[in-house]
Amino acid sequence: MSFQITLAQREKLKACIALFGASGGGKTFTSLLLAYGMMKEAYPDMSDEDLWKKIGVIDTEHKRALLYADNTVKGYKIGRFKHIEFDAPYSTVRYHEAIELLKKDGCEVIIADSLSHAWEGIGGILDQQQDLGGRFQDWKTMKPIIKDFIKSLTENDVHIIATLRAKQEYQAERDDNDKLQIRKLGLKPIQKDDLEYEFMIVLRMEQSHNAIPTKDNSNLLNENGELIKSEHGAAIYKWLELGIDVKAEQAKEKDNLINQIKNIVNSSDDAAKMLGEIEFKSNQRLEEFNLKYLNAALDRLQVFKTKEEK
Repeated sequence: MSFQITLAQREKLKACIALFGASGGGKTFTSLLLAYGMMKEAYPDMSDEDLWKKIGVIDTEHKRALLYADNTVKGYKIGRFKHIEFDAPYSTVRYHEAIELLKKDGCEVIIADSLSHAWEGIGGILDQQQDLGGRFQDWKTMKPIIKDFIKSLTENDVHIIATLRAKQEYQAERDDNDKLQIRKLGLKPIQKDDLEYEFMIVLRMEQSHNAIPTKDNSNLLNENGELIKSEHGAAIYKWLELGIDVKAEQAKEKDNLINQIKNIVNSSDDAAKMLGEIEFKSNQRLEEFNLKYLNAALDRLQVFKTKEEK
């Protein structure tokens, strides 16, 4: 039987947040505030200059994010964040490469501004499907590509904030003085239809820069909408940190298993020989084994431990 029952426990998480709306809704600025608030909460004693260096922006919008760098906007001082000018082709592979590059450069929050290009931009998912022939069955070939792309956003070891363009419509409304005003609406994100399910927080940005959560697993944001501040980023970071650090726990468990194996091997030549055979067959050193392999190796070596104890 392959199932295992465990008691549920909250784990530490990495942010996966999306902001969508019409142009001018403040998606980039709001993303920067959220990112700064998260890093300020994570490193309260770090200088602002160094905090901003932990934030990276993948900029598909003709360097528009640079308008905020080293500038004061609405009372907020925006520092010099890491920046990648991202031109076509907008393939999912190149998005992944950009994320990995920023990670290696020390970024802990990465803003993809915008993610819509991965869907409808030159070299994006729709383009690739058309290159295959544009048939319905060609989506079968695209499925693993889309799956890997979503995984790079939702199963990463850095915080991801993505902006999404929205299909725009206009609505005529009367203001308080009964004057007719035209309101720009961002109704639907330009992306894969069900991508919203992959994010933990999704915000619809209005022209007033009000952010209305259409999905909020944190339950921290005003459901009727509000202006996002850096304090919201700090609150989200604390919420993410509530659980256990799974990677730290796994590293501790791995160290424990390695030490147990080494103790057996050091006390038995036969055990050392068997470990050597296991390493040879797996083409890995003991320290490179994953948890599953370590447990299997320990089970096989237990017989030598029993003999020594006798």
